[in-house]
Amino acid sequence: MRPDAARRRPLEALTCRRSGDHRERHAADPSRESGEASSRARGGGRMTAATAESLSAGQLGRALAAGGLQVRYQPIISLPDRRVVGMECLARLQNGDELVAPARFIATAETHGLIADLGAEVLRQAIARVAGWRRQGDGLAAVWVSVNVSPLQLADPTFLPLVRSLLREYSVPASALTLEITETVATAGAVQPALEALSAFGVRLALDDFGTGFATLDGLKRLPVRMLKIDRTFVSEVATPSRARAIVRAVIALAETLGLYVVAEGVETEDQLVVLEQLNCLAAQGFYFAEPTETPELVDLQQGIRRAPTGTDLATLWRPEHDATVLAAARLLAIRPSRVRDTVVALSSACGRRMGLSAGSNYVTRMLSLVHDHRELVLAGDDWAARVPGAADLATVLADGLPRPDLPIEVRVVAAAAGVGAVLRERPDLDLASCCEQVVAGGTVDDEVAAVLVSVATRPVPIIGIDTVLDTAEAYHSGRSGVEERMRALLGVTRAIGSTRDMRELLRLAADEARAVLGAASLSVERWDRETGVLRTLVNVGELGPAQVVFPADEFYPLIQFPESQRLLTMGMPHLQSVNDPTSDDAEVGMLRRLGKGSCAAVPILIEDRLWGRMYATTSPDQPAFEARDLELLTAVAGVVSTVVVQAEHLDAMARQAFEDALTGLGNRRVVDDALTRLSADGRPTALVLLDVDGLKEINDSLGHGAGDLALQVLGDALSASVAGVDGGLAGRLGGDEFTLLLPDHDLLAAQAVVVTLQERLASQRGPTVSCGVAVAAAGPWSARVLLAEADAQAYAVKRRRRGDRRSTRTANLDRVP
Repeated sequence: MRPDAARRRPLEALTCRRSGDHRERHAADPSRESGEASSRARGGGRMTAATAESLSAGQLGRALAAGGLQVRYQPIISLPDRRVVGMECLARLQNGDELVAPARFIATAETHGLIADLGAEVLRQAIARVAGWRRQGDGLAAVWVSVNVSPLQLADPTFLPLVRSLLREYSVPASALTLEITETVATAGAVQPALEALSAFGVRLALDDFGTGFATLDGLKRLPVRMLKIDRTFVSEVATPSRARAIVRAVIALAETLGLYVVAEGVETEDQLVVLEQLNCLAAQGFYFAEPTETPELVDLQQGIRRAPTGTDLATLWRPEHDATVLAAARLLAIRPSRVRDTVVALSSACGRRMGLSAGSNYVTRMLSLVHDHRELVLAGDDWAARVPGAADLATVLADGLPRPDLPIEVRVVAAAAGVGAVLRERPDLDLASCCEQVVAGGTVDDEVAAVLVSVATRPVPIIGIDTVLDTAEAYHSGRSGVEERMRALLGVTRAIGSTRDMRELLRLAADEARAVLGAASLSVERWDRETGVLRTLVNVGELGPAQVVFPADEFYPLIQFPESQRLLTMGMPHLQSVNDPTSDDAEVGMLRRLGKGSCAAVPILIEDRLWGRMYATTSPDQPAFEARDLELLTAVAGVVSTVVVQAEHLDAMARQAFEDALTGLGNRRVVDDALTRLSADGRPTALVLLDVDGLKEINDSLGHGAGDLALQVLGDALSASVAGVDGGLAGRLGGDEFTLLLPDHDLLAAQAVVVTLQERLASQRGPTVSCGVAVAAAGPWSARVLLAEADAQAYAVKRRRRGDRRSTRTANLDRVP
């Protein structure tokens, strides 16, 4: 036995106690495969091994026809706070009494042309499930769902319309869907347009099994992926010093450099998890957390994985006046320099971070640690501790020396760190790990906090002098002075302007007040346009840069040119940039220089947990740059701005409901009538094309209303493209299967050319066929009612004849219609 083995036994015992249940559970199932295929499928028969014979086309067809396709969900866990952030969908097939793994039927499906239907059903179930989680509003309401797709699906021109249709049908934002592709698929040139289109639409793309394929670094830089999933073959060896660990470390560093979210697959042991956390891996999945599971167990699964600290969150009770009270006492305590006090403060902060506490709780933990020994002071009045949330409880715990798991987590963390400090005061010759060990062995802290001490003690804890800590805290406190009043004023402004009907003025007033709260030189509210992959500025206020205006018509920023902004919108991570910081992103610094600013802070604006856009604040070159301590206030202000955005979007939604067709996004009958009235009043020459969808009822009856809706959406997109370059052109839906195109300044031949191009576009996209009637009004007075009636009559005549390609050849040239 090593000489230090006995000394370290309390730490080892605690670790084993916390992980023993997991090890025992898997030891009882020796047949479990190391891959994603579970050894036992809950609620069904035994999973057949991947090496077994593949299903025949007949077996696969019969199983699918019998409804044998099942989808299991394996959670993806955020490691810093142990939250479920995503669910990977894993397909299973019930074939008689056996549950078949994907390796036995995917190849058969691809070979026999069944992969499109199979993949569409998995996608439908996945999107329907995530829609259900969002409606329930529980702990799974914010998770995204991840689905594997094959190259054949990506090459299918109907795949993107299918994705869009399903997301619309279930009212799920594109950001809630992640599609996983392998490196081999990603590097195939044929699917590149599909990947770009999916990414532009807002769907997240993940590179699965990273490290086993052929993606080059240059190719990775060009791919529109937002997530890397480290293959399980590397994760399985990460717990020991090896080439696999070096590769994992390099992949995580690469992902961080490129702004990509990284997930480790196949985590099965505590040791693997600890090393991944040390390497700053953001997320993981595997049997250590949970096997793929069916829907009824999801809620319990979520509660079981989340290891949220128990107790009351003091951050909700903390006020700026508490800062002043604590800092005054801490300055008195700091008159006598103390290594012990420095250690307690540093260890408290390290434990708070390790537990994944919120920013507010971490702040309160740090403040309480500054006065953990306030009993050494003779303070005016005996109720000093009662005026500071948590201080009285802290004094009680330190006096009694007993664990109190019922107390707020901030108090328990500081009490544990103070206990370590007491050992250090008695034994200054001991290192930090030894002091932590004595505290754990003494049983003076609860298991939850003791486990954190175990983890923190294995790594060096940077000790910062108390004067530096106090200077930082006082600067933060001075920055917070008056903030509550300003925030109340901001909320008052949002209420006062809530009755306005002007969406732009609503945003301008809120942005200007937010800029004043932050003391920023300028502030912009920018919306994320997912379909085009750009940030579009809605309003600028304050000291504007060259060429900036308050309400820009065309100020937008392609995200591909700004990696930090892309990272903010894909992962919700704020960022700070400064022209004087050599580590700042070159593109962001270049933007600051063009605007004539010194620094910027960008924080996401979320609407119902959906990334809507960002708030972008700047300082002038002669102002102090934004710092990390400003992020809490920035985030709070962005939260208030989001309430204004909700009001503004409500106004916009009301306008859309009044003038826009919900399914296709085209103008509705009211918009068409208004446009016709304006054109006829101006006497402007106009061609009107009336279109009637052929066989819509048959499509609905035979393939379902979802297929019918998809056909109408494809037609709507094609009609929008037809008028994209027409001055004053309009595509609209009159109702049901009737659509129209208004083409100002078009004669008969020009209108017919538009119809030909439209029908060619529909044919190339496998869209519906349409019967068309064209009527033309020359310059001068004409009647909108008569023009519409003539086009309708021609479309009806064409539909009755049902011949040729159903393209109308009859038109009416109404030179003078009364």
